[in-house]
Amino acid sequence: MSRRDEVRQDKKFTFGHNVQTERDEIVNDMKTEMLRVRMTPEEKAALHKQASLHRKSMSEYIRSVAKCPPDVTRDEFDASIVRMIYEINKIGVNINQIAKKYNEHQYVEPSADLLDKLDEVYAMMKSTIRIMKGGKDVTDY
Repeated sequence: MSRRDEVRQDKKFTFGHNVQTERDEIVNDMKTEMLRVRMTPEEKAALHKQASLHRKSMSEYIRSVAKCPPDVTRDEFDASIVRMIYEINKIGVNINQIAKKYNEHQYVEPSADLLDKLDEVYAMMKSTIRIMKGGKDVTDY
C-alpha cells in the first residue's frame, strides 16, 4: 500500500470516528427530563427578560444558571446588605456627631485633609446606596 493510500485510510478512520463521537455527544445531550415550576406572572416575565438579555431561550437560560450557581447565596447576600446598612448608619451617626460639635464651636476649624476624607466617605456612601438600589453604574467600586 502506498503512503497516499495510508493517509486516505487514516482520514477515513478519523472521519468515521468523529461522526461516531458526534453522535454519542448528541445522544448524551438529549433533554429527556422535564421540570415544571410554578411562578407568578411577574416572576415569569422577569425570567423571560433575563433569558432575552442573554440571547437564550428560557430553557437554555435556566440550564446555564443551574450549571453555574452564584458565588454568594441569597441569604449571604441579604445578610451582607443588612450589615452594610448597619455600618452606613454608624458612619452617618459619627458624621452627625462631628457636625454637631463643629456647629457648637467645640472644635477648631477642620483640616482640609479631614474634609477631603469626609467627601470620599460621602461619595462611597452614595455609590453603595445606588448599587444597593439596583443601580447599574458600578464604576465607583
